Amino acid sequence: MKAYLINLDRNIDRLESAARQLGALGIHYERFPAVDGSALTDDDRNRVMARFHARMARHNPLTK
Repeated sequence: MKAYLINLDRNIDRLESAARQLGALGIHYERFPAVDGSALTDDDRNRVMARFHARMARHNPLTK
């Protein structure tokens, strides 16, 4: 089984902890850098939400 691990670049300790746990279970993972929602501008957030709504066809506000 392969897992996808989403992790903020600055959270090295969390990445190491998750990597240890996954490794102990024999689960291979691919890391993707997370986006810090609190750093997004309102325009960025609106652009992301427009794409989200187009894909999911439902309204769930994206929070920081």
